[in-house]
Amino acid sequence: MEPEDWPAFVSSSDFSEPAFPLNITATDKRFEEAADSAGFKRRDDKWIILGTHGMEGETQEITGKNCKGIIGEATVSIYKKNGEYYAVGHETRAVLGDGVNRSVIIACVANACEVIDKVISSFEFIEKQ
Repeated sequence: MEPEDWPAFVSSSDFSEPAFPLNITATDKRFEEAADSAGFKRRDDKWIILGTHGMEGETQEITGKNCKGIIGEATVSIYKKNGEYYAVGHETRAVLGDGVNRSVIIACVANACEVIDKVISSFEFIEKQ
């Protein structure tokens, strides 16, 4: 899933942009394990998100059709196309779990995150067959 103008944006950008601005990874990990691998950590009975250089961000609880999870904005390093470090930017990350042992990790670069709310609100775990 990508914004309509994503290919033009990537080709004209001076920065190293991902091929896909929104990535969804399905896993058979429990929610806590998936959250940990996506950079979320439990601290004092609440979730935080860790980014570049250990910078901490706040999180919010979220719900999908038959799942719940967390979302946060992580700081990430931005590089020019030539590999030179440029600045710190942001990436929205979310983890949804089915309450048993299936989770999804969603990551979206900052300039394409208008779709992440639609993905989360429409996401639904289906029965394994």
